[in-house]
Amino acid sequence: MFFIMTCIFCDILSGKRDGHIVYEDDDHIAFLDKYPIDDGHTLVIPKKHYERITDMDSNDVGKIFSLVPKIAKAV
Repeated sequence: MFFIMTCIFCDILSGKRDGHIVYEDDDHIAFLDKYPIDDGHTLVIPKKHYERITDMDSNDVGKIFSLVPKIAKAV
């Protein structure tokens, strides 16, 4: 028997799961964490699926982290 794992983040991107989106561009999306560790806890992810951050190109990692201060200030 095989189990197919779905990605929660991909489900949010596709609309299968609800997400409170606070930022979106062509390549990234940011949304509030369903179970925040603090008020305004926001997740910033690429729209392209990666299993791990280490699977990403270093330029793409840099693009995500360059968004964090902008989003943090807005939240």
